[in-house]
Amino acid sequence: MDWVSEWKKIQDRSVMYRAVKRDQEESYWSKYAPNYDDRRCWGEGINRELEVFEGFLDSSTSVLEVGAGTGALTLPVARLVKSVTAVEPSPSMLGVLRGKIEKEGVDNISVVNAKWEDAEVEIHDVVIAAGCLYVFYDIDNVLNKMLEKSRKGLILMLGTPLQGQCYGEAARFLHIQAPLLGPNFIHLYNVLWQLGIYANVNIIRARKAQIYESLEHVLNLWAERLNLAEEKLPCLKKYLEERSSVTSSGELTLGEIEAATAVMCYRRNGFFDSLPG
Repeated sequence: MDWVSEWKKIQDRSVMYRAVKRDQEESYWSKYAPNYDDRRCWGEGINRELEVFEGFLDSSTSVLEVGAGTGALTLPVARLVKSVTAVEPSPSMLGVLRGKIEKEGVDNISVVNAKWEDAEVEIHDVVIAAGCLYVFYDIDNVLNKMLEKSRKGLILMLGTPLQGQCYGEAARFLHIQAPLLGPNFIHLYNVLWQLGIYANVNIIRARKAQIYESLEHVLNLWAERLNLAEEKLPCLKKYLEERSSVTSSGELTLGEIEAATAVMCYRRNGFFDSLPG
């Protein structure tokens, strides 16, 4: 099978990639980025993911992070390494990251506001891309550029979409077809293999919560993700009202779901020889 072509076929039908093409990602983040960290429950997963590879980063390492977002991984990595260059296309997300850098007084992070495909960056020791691969269509070009920009190796993370289980449940409730959310880590691993990038894989399982600012927030987002006809909106609202609960801070939660994330590490010249898994 041609896994690069398969990735593209899935992206052609993915509601997540459809949002990227319509620039709904930035229109979404422009509204919700300032409160993203407050309402996003990372669970214990991100700490366990960091544990997989933190032993291979030291004070002499330069890191290039693709899709840094608000810096959930950027700042912890920066404490371990010489420098981090954070590439992020969303001005809204980058604004939050800059604020955190200033607040914490971190002086070894530089930011680049650009799409990865367009970013002009120097070669670094390690390239990290976590939680952003769903935005890419030409995955072979994207990965090859990451490889070209790394001296020692790649650290890639891709998980099962947290919303997927609930979207499927909602689709059954609404009697519609469940949306396709894009390629998963099995597809990514096989693309890497096809490109001759032989990665070690660790699967991290953790319970994470979906948290939204309000019923209106989740209703509007899910209606778009489910490509829902207007006459179905009252039914979706009923489902969400029955499925959700209000947190102590007044936000909306759909409860915890067990999520799996694959941490894939590719080595050059024995860099990851002793990596577990």
